[in-house]
Amino acid sequence: MIALMASWFALRLFLFWKFAPGPEACSLADILKMLALGFHLDLTAALCVTAPLLLWCSVLSNRAFNSRWNRFLMLAGCLFGWSLQIFLLFVEYFFFEEFKSRFNTVAIDYVHYPHEVFVNIKESYPILPVVSISVVAGVVLFFFWKKLAGRMWKIPATGKSRMFHLGGITLLTAILVSTASFQESRFSKERILNEMANNGGVSIME
Repeated sequence: MIALMASWFALRLFLFWKFAPGPEACSLADILKMLALGFHLDLTAALCVTAPLLLWCSVLSNRAFNSRWNRFLMLAGCLFGWSLQIFLLFVEYFFFEEFKSRFNTVAIDYVHYPHEVFVNIKESYPILPVVSISVVAGVVLFFFWKKLAGRMWKIPATGKSRMFHLGGITLLTAILVSTASFQESRFSKERILNEMANNGGVSIME
């Protein structure tokens, strides 16, 4: 969850650095509000994305959690998930560069015309370098996470502890989802600043 938020925050800063409106349309207060709203939406999205993993870890017994099949499943999921996440960061940057917007219905329309879109993307964007960087970075993050979380396989967790964490995170997620709004990023008259405050996953659901 923290890693997701860090990657989305880094993307937001990069978008601001590349596409920020001039100082006459973007005050310090606007920038701070953009970051605060972005943090709220990122935290909400990160909790929703990681909730299935937390649920999975909570319902497994210690024996099943430490089994080979579960280790393989979680490690393979980590490798694929981080490669995909880094690829999506590139995609979201290129999408913003093209439309000055977070993901929207245009991204969904692309799925309906895969052949035409793939040809256009292949001609316009460096697909192979982006995929290569995403895979390499995913592998690096995979080994970092594997080393960081190596001890977790051998540390048993009581059912009470697992339910306590699951209940706490579920409550926090419910509170954040109830307070999040598709319109909360529309705080400024400057459209680009509003788009930067948004989260790509939240934006595409609008």
